[in-house]
Amino acid sequence: AFLKSRNNDLRYIACEAIGNIAEPKSVVIVLPMLKDPEFEVRLKAIEALGKIGSTAACDQLLVVLSEDNERIRTATIQALGQIKNANAVVPLIEIYPVSTPQLREKIIWALGEIGDPKAVDPLLKLSNAFNPKLTTLAIEAFAKIKSPKASRYVLSILEKDDKSLILKGIEALGEIGEKSTAGNLIRFLDAPDADYKIASAKAIGKIGNPIAIEPLIQKLTDSERDVRLAAIEALGNIKGVKAIDPLLNSLAEQDPQIVEKAEWAVCEMGEVAVEYITKAIESEENHSILPSLVRILGNIGSIKAIFPLHKVLDNVDDPKLSTCIADSLVAIDN
Repeated sequence: AFLKSRNNDLRYIACEAIGNIAEPKSVVIVLPMLKDPEFEVRLKAIEALGKIGSTAACDQLLVVLSEDNERIRTATIQALGQIKNANAVVPLIEIYPVSTPQLREKIIWALGEIGDPKAVDPLLKLSNAFNPKLTTLAIEAFAKIKSPKASRYVLSILEKDDKSLILKGIEALGEIGEKSTAGNLIRFLDAPDADYKIASAKAIGKIGNPIAIEPLIQKLTDSERDVRLAAIEALGNIKGVKAIDPLLNSLAEQDPQIVEKAEWAVCEMGEVAVEYITKAIESEENHSILPSLVRILGNIGSIKAIFPLHKVLDNVDDPKLSTCIADSLVAIDN
């Protein structure tokens, strides 16, 4: 009823409330407000449709997009990005050349949010004229779209003399996940700046190319704690057998977060790690990491771990370790 009120403020408040509730069925009652005589009410209706996020609003928002008003277009582009309908890609590209710098930024953002590969080629064609801000937004958009087509462009960013852009590029390559790009990131593992090491390790882990296992193993002893954490996570994601013993060595660290991450990474290797863990358990040198080794076996859940766990249980005097072993045996049994 408030949407039909003669009071502008009430219609505005009603649109705002409907947007905050974000009930998809309410699209049909908000759409007529795109033609409201009061400008601010129209803006609030556009905003509400974006928050609701229903594709049913896309066609009418594209009609509104053609209006030559900066605030209307800004709000509409924002809403289209929130709705994520691929039908908006071409119209957004079409208005890019005649848009202000601020609108161009919003368009590139929206294309990334929509995430449709159709936006990649047009963005690549426009990229030669991008300033640093637009370049950053384009990299973020390519990361969300995850199209291998954009890899070459993003790789070119790594050659720029701009730390923030390079870090964005490294992150984007991780999101895109093109296997062949891992080799281009390995060099950053040896960069003097820890930020490059951390970013490249994380990206390589997401890409999952085994070619990087050896360089990542070397980072397990890096002087920077966060670099070691990133390397452990990457090795857990790649799941290379070569990394198991070095990861077991990381269990001896004093940092609880390092130990926890290393336990997770070895668990990610699955049943193949049981043999390595069993050998580590049998070594007297590894007494201090026995709780971690026991937990890992319980989390992997392989029946192959039952005998070595019972063997440790028969020779242990520590009540806490005994409880840990019992918990792991129960986990395997379940």
